[in-house]
Amino acid sequence: MSEARREKVTVTLRPERVAYADRKAQDRGVSRSEAIDALIAEAEAREIEALMVAGYKALAQENLKLAEEGMESFWEVIKDDPADPSTRRILPPKDTSSVRPIGRLSAEKVAEVDLALHRSLGLRCPRPR
Repeated sequence: MSEARREKVTVTLRPERVAYADRKAQDRGVSRSEAIDALIAEAEAREIEALMVAGYKALAQENLKLAEEGMESFWEVIKDDPADPSTRRILPPKDTSSVRPIGRLSAEKVAEVDLALHRSLGLRCPRPR
């Protein structure tokens, strides 16, 4: 553990919680205080990650709406030009959403992106599969 400033506190815990903290301290080869500090830090990291996941999910619909609005503006600018047959492939098929996937990422690329996100956000990196 780092030598960062620590604050001394007194807490009252159930005996089974103390026993758990002692087991974790022994497993990690650290003091009870360091084990409790680490367990709280891990819980905090999980909470932050859960909030980020919830935030991404909450914004997904908003982002899709913005993308669709942007695509509608795009189609207003890019019109089918009868003199240039190549523009016909740009226009979306009739009766379809103007936003559609253009491909899929490979499993390796998804893992690479996931790892980069975890590192850039300062989260523990998942173990490679």
